[in-house]
Amino acid sequence: INDYYAHADFCVLPSFQGEGLMSTVVEAMYRNGTVVTTLDNGNEELIVDGKSGYLIPTNDFDALFRIMNMLAADRTKRVVVRDGAKMSAESCTWAHYTEQFLFICHSLVNASGRQ
Repeated sequence: INDYYAHADFCVLPSFQGEGLMSTVVEAMYRNGTVVTTLDNGNEELIVDGKSGYLIPTNDFDALFRIMNMLAADRTKRVVVRDGAKMSAESCTWAHYTEQFLFICHSLVNASGRQ
């Protein structure tokens, strides 16, 4: 699937409300960068609209149509978000989570006065 992400002009990954952040969104952001997905699913934690992806309201087909047409017509708009998307997606790796977890553990140990 990584090859498909890498060769796509952009990835559209809509979702219903309440599903939570999909790992496919993170994968597409890392491999492609230009992602269109929906609001109110946790995607706002990774995507800043127009900077690291594009966010549309759930079931707003007019917004989806406008964004897809804009991206299909303007390569520059697709490329602009790629770096921001990759940086956001890198914060979701196991290595990053492990680093954060160890930092928290060390902070707690130091705060307790234990060695």
